[in-house]
Amino acid sequence: MKLRNTAIWLVLFAALGLFAWSLRDSEPRQVGPNAPTPTPNPVFEFDASAVTAVRVEGGGESYELTRDDADDWLVDGQAGSDSINSTVEGAANPSVLRVLPEDRDPEDYGFASPWLTVTFTVSDTQRQLFVGDEVPTSAGDRYVREGTDGAMRTVSAFDLKSLYDWLTDPPLAPTPTPVATETPEGGDEADSETEDAAEEGGAAEGSTDEGEAEEGDGLEGDTEDGDETSGDEEGEDPEASEDAGESGAAAEDAGGESGEATMTGTPAASATPEATGTPASDAGDDG
Repeated sequence: MKLRNTAIWLVLFAALGLFAWSLRDSEPRQVGPNAPTPTPNPVFEFDASAVTAVRVEGGGESYELTRDDADDWLVDGQAGSDSINSTVEGAANPSVLRVLPEDRDPEDYGFASPWLTVTFTVSDTQRQLFVGDEVPTSAGDRYVREGTDGAMRTVSAFDLKSLYDWLTDPPLAPTPTPVATETPEGGDEADSETEDAAEEGGAAEGSTDEGEAEEGDGLEGDTEDGDETSGDEEGEDPEASEDAGESGAAAEDAGGESGEATMTGTPAASATPEATGTPASDAGDDG
């Protein structure tokens, strides 16, 4: 029981100590009904809308925002999104929560190795903002300091967080989405039929070309065969004439021999006698 009570008291004292430590950077201020409302001095005195360029460095990465002649923001030369303008103005003029005493050591608040370094360009003049650690008692707030000798302040770091996120996810303008074209009903089938018809036409044309080529070859072959045949026939005519001459000579020889036989009285071959009746010798015997 005593151990439990002791633990409770230790927790309470630790909470009180943390609360007191968080108030160590607060400046004394008047309280009460007539107390004036404190107005922290801004980080920069220039007009945030006059910023023409911003260079951001942190975590080993960097990028640069520039404003072109059309008053549009570019990210490393590429078209940026519409959110850049408001973010740059917010980061150049953050909401100051309080100013730290001048006797504080900057290294205790993360300025030895800043979380983020932002360089604003205004009218060819550069102003640098160092962003240190996060405020332990206020998530989302951070310590900032102008240059290396400016006062340290705590500010709402919402826009500064956006600049940090853009180190790995640049705020580029979205790529326009192409408009989808509706395909009419049966369009795919029509396209398919057209392609099939084109293929069939190509095949038919190829067949026609092949047929014409074959027909041409056939005609050429027939012409050549005809020429050869005509040549053969023309070549055979002299032989036929020669054979005809020999036949004529043979007929003349035969005619000559027949004439010679007639002139020398060689009896002609008798034809077989036809039976005309009873021979004369047989008739005498009968008498």
